[in-house]
Amino acid sequence: MSSHGSDQSKLGLGLHEKSKLFHKDSAKNEDTDIKDRSWNYGGTTVLQEGGKQDHMPKFTDQTSEMTYSRRLASFLSRYSWYNPNAGIAESLDKPNPPSIDQAWSFFEHMTLPRYIVQAGKGRGNLTRAEVGESSDETRLYPVLSTPETDLADFGVGTGIYFFLLRGLAIITFLSGLISVPLMKYYGSMSYDDGKNESNPIFQYSGMCSAHSWEACPTCSSDQWDDLDAGRYAETMLPNGNLLKFIKSNNCRIPFAAGIYGLITLLFTFLAIYYLTYHVPGKKIKEFDESEQTASDYTVCVTNPPGDATDINEWRDFFEQVGCGHVTCCTVALDNEELTNALIERRALLNSIEFLITHGKTFNKFNLDQAVKDSSKLTWWQSKIYDPAETIFNSICALDEKIEKLSRAKYPATSVFVTFESEETQRRVMRTLLVSKYDSWKGNKAALPSELLFRSTHLLAIVEPSEPLSIRWTDLDDTFLTKLKLLFISYTVSFGFIIGGCFLIVFAAKEYGTGTAALVITALNTITPRVCYAITDIESHTNEGRKQASLFAKMAVLLCLNTTYITYLTTPLYDTTNDGEGSIIRSLGSIYFYALIQGPAIYLLDPFGNFYRHVMGPRASTQSRMNLLFQGAFSDLSSRYTAMGNIFFLACFYSIIFPFGFFYASAVFVVQYWTDKFCLLRNWTMTPRVGTQTTQFSQIFFGITLMIYALMSSYYISSIPYDNACEANNLVNEEYLEAKTATVSIGGTFSQVPISIPDNSKTYYFCDEDMKTFNPLAFLTEPSTQRDREWMNSDQEKITSIYDGVAASLIVICIIMVFNRTIITPIRGFFFASYKPVGRANSTKFSEAIEINGYIPQARIYRRPFPLLLCDISNVVSPGLLGWTDPFRGTDHHNVINDIPGLLNKTSDDGSPLFSIVKEWPPIADTSS
Repeated sequence: MSSHGSDQSKLGLGLHEKSKLFHKDSAKNEDTDIKDRSWNYGGTTVLQEGGKQDHMPKFTDQTSEMTYSRRLASFLSRYSWYNPNAGIAESLDKPNPPSIDQAWSFFEHMTLPRYIVQAGKGRGNLTRAEVGESSDETRLYPVLSTPETDLADFGVGTGIYFFLLRGLAIITFLSGLISVPLMKYYGSMSYDDGKNESNPIFQYSGMCSAHSWEACPTCSSDQWDDLDAGRYAETMLPNGNLLKFIKSNNCRIPFAAGIYGLITLLFTFLAIYYLTYHVPGKKIKEFDESEQTASDYTVCVTNPPGDATDINEWRDFFEQVGCGHVTCCTVALDNEELTNALIERRALLNSIEFLITHGKTFNKFNLDQAVKDSSKLTWWQSKIYDPAETIFNSICALDEKIEKLSRAKYPATSVFVTFESEETQRRVMRTLLVSKYDSWKGNKAALPSELLFRSTHLLAIVEPSEPLSIRWTDLDDTFLTKLKLLFISYTVSFGFIIGGCFLIVFAAKEYGTGTAALVITALNTITPRVCYAITDIESHTNEGRKQASLFAKMAVLLCLNTTYITYLTTPLYDTTNDGEGSIIRSLGSIYFYALIQGPAIYLLDPFGNFYRHVMGPRASTQSRMNLLFQGAFSDLSSRYTAMGNIFFLACFYSIIFPFGFFYASAVFVVQYWTDKFCLLRNWTMTPRVGTQTTQFSQIFFGITLMIYALMSSYYISSIPYDNACEANNLVNEEYLEAKTATVSIGGTFSQVPISIPDNSKTYYFCDEDMKTFNPLAFLTEPSTQRDREWMNSDQEKITSIYDGVAASLIVICIIMVFNRTIITPIRGFFFASYKPVGRANSTKFSEAIEINGYIPQARIYRRPFPLLLCDISNVVSPGLLGWTDPFRGTDHHNVINDIPGLLNKTSDDGSPLFSIVKEWPPIADTSS
């Protein structure tokens, strides 16, 4: 929404000028038969619903302001092999041939984010333009120079995400530097005098190639889960005696080298705590003060009386309480079933429109003719799309359902009240806020009677999320309903987790680690899709809560599959083994894939470019072409998951693969710039998400640090990872005579040289894997070796220190997570607490630039604009919608208009069917 005063001359059209144009268009639409409309795509007129033409202004973009893909398409569009319409002029045979350039204009103005060009405003103070902004000059955000402050235009959660990503890149790089002495030791002759790795990354890891065969009279083949691992050998002497041998790793870690790993642990713990628990609050305050959002001016009533649908009654009450002007008010109704039916009906209308034969016009009020004008499906299309007749029958069934639903009564479920000033909003919050317990019990004594609605009803108020992040169709669900759906969702999720774990373990035991790796890859591929499907059944009041829930599921699944299950299914002796089954070699592959995944999938955007450069130019109409120029879908939860998964991996294996910190830092840098480029050039715009995902990430990082401390202790204590313990007995002379022995490696038997020196001691098989101990050795102090003595004195000392540090850090992490997940919610339930973020801005709501109102809307798949779910005739300022369609107008996107007469219809008792929205612009002061 444009500003008053000094900003008006900079932005072109002010609030009142835009309002006049808005109502002029609305009046024109009312006076024009609804069947005689058309719309324009960037200057190309498309006949629709009657055929009347209405030329709209064309976006004029300078070449320097276009994306490079658009410039390439502009150059190639002159060739018929790229553009079948090249050189074809408008004719009777082909009226209005679709324009590639206008489709690219549609993509850059309707899909990609843009900012308003304002004199005197530079980087860090840009104002994001609403979708389809045409009255003010706009430009695409610059990829390289846009700071995180301006990325907060996409939601505070997005700005915090990029801040955390940058912070993690720095912290992991510093952790890698601190680990350099440990890496140098791993690469020295002191650790492994036989290591000769061509890959320097593995050369400076805990990988061990210094092995020797030792006499093991008590060993037997059944002690090994995988007899083909090459750890056990035997030979038969001429006298019939069977000699047995065990493969011992000769790589040990001294006290000093272990201390470097401990220093890295302590630094990472403190740095992550500062980054995720201390700094975000300051950044949120910084972002909040730099951005003007509707939530800063708005309070939400979550428990209105069901019959309180008089919007003027709400305005009068809050103006009396807040002693300030109410600019907007929205009363949301419990009409989810009705609006969902209308949304489904619109999706079916879009399906019929897609099938209309080229040259025919689609009239949504004459579906019989639309079915006749629909093209016949080919055999392959029939496998994907329903025929027009089937879609028509589905619409008829929906019409009957909607007719029944339109007679029901729908109570109020939430009320959004927007004030003209931030100070008024804060005053109302301080005055009316009570504890959740009081609002749940309806404790009228919590407030004076004059502060009760209708003098009898105690209101529960909160500061809402951003308007476009509100999930309007979920507002009517009760707490118990939401809790039930969450229980079902998480039960299914954990069932999927347990099933996946069993499948991986089964594949590892029955078919080997190679098959298990394939299963892990397959599970990681389908995990996001499964999580999306599971989370869709949940009910959340805003998109931020849904993203946090989605992040919780995906993070647990991916971290378990990628890291922990691999750790559980990998034999101990393969931890630092130099063979192909080594965990360390697998880690190198995982990090390398993470490095190239972003550029290969997200930057190149193969599917998006295929649609825009191959399918788009071959579309028969401009509307179909524009629909192919949509951005790829991505959300904050998937990006947080990718970030968290890599950090978890680096911490988990840091003792044996400290170079992983450098790898992780590189991945974070690549992810930072890849995601920033995609956000500004590839991805479709998503609702502005708040801090809910960031808050859950604090829990995730706390648990990660706890596991980091625990696994560091485990890895230090389990060195040398060979299950070979030295006994006090000297070998007998028969072992000294042995020269070769038979060993099975990968199913192939071969001879290995044996050389047992004089005065050598015998060895015996001992399980060094403390995670398999019974009872479980939670802390790996030297005493947990029990009757197995594999640690030397240095290792026992450093293990004792690790145990103490790990125990302390684990306790701290448990307190942090417990406070976040248990204490804070309980305190918030019983005690009312309101702490506004930052200073109250003096800018009035009506003067704020590009600010949205709380207008019920819903997104539909692969459509650039949301659907309106209410009557907006009482909305004076079009900027409150948060988007502008200069081609079709707002009426086209209102599902209430899909059925004639529904807009003015009421329920059988005269109550409204749809949410009510009204705006009361402040009266301008003309005294000066």
